[in-house]
Amino acid sequence: MKKLFILPLFALLFLAVSCPNNNPPKPAPPEVLPPITQTGAGTFGCLLNGKVWLPSNSGALITLDCQYYRGLFLLSAGRVLKDPDVSQWFSSAIKPVYGGGTYYYKSSPPLGGSPGASFSDDVKNSSYQTDDKDSLNTYVTITKLDSTNRIVSGTFSFLFTKIGYDTVRITNGRFDMKYTY
Repeated sequence: MKKLFILPLFALLFLAVSCPNNNPPKPAPPEVLPPITQTGAGTFGCLLNGKVWLPSNSGALITLDCQYYRGLFLLSAGRVLKDPDVSQWFSSAIKPVYGGGTYYYKSSPPLGGSPGASFSDDVKNSSYQTDDKDSLNTYVTITKLDSTNRIVSGTFSFLFTKIGYDTVRITNGRFDMKYTY
């Protein structure tokens, strides 16, 4: 009698386990900016015209880089949208940097002793430069520069323009990186 009761119970259990899951797949979580940290966490993010912009991880293509050497601070981040030929790139250079502080940008060559930055967008087939008209909102603030542990952290905001094209506004930017020489 016990065998007759156990056999249907195992059959029901087998059917319950083998039935396909009818739950739809969960949507991908929304992209959010990384927290503002100062630990060398390898993070970078900003709002690009109000939308979260994060560098992509693209295998062999380096999409996030930070360098500091003899007062020159370089930061670049890229986002591959479809393939390596369709991407967006942010780059920034400041010289001289010898500690924390806020560095304001103007339209000038990046290595000429004054900050310079650019944003390129393959979707619009366009490159943008910093805008002198809004230099108060175009800056990098370095909140930590630790040469012993090679950590540089900070926040940034940029207004990029190109005549005849839309402006590109980057706000709420943050980075926390271990730099190379």
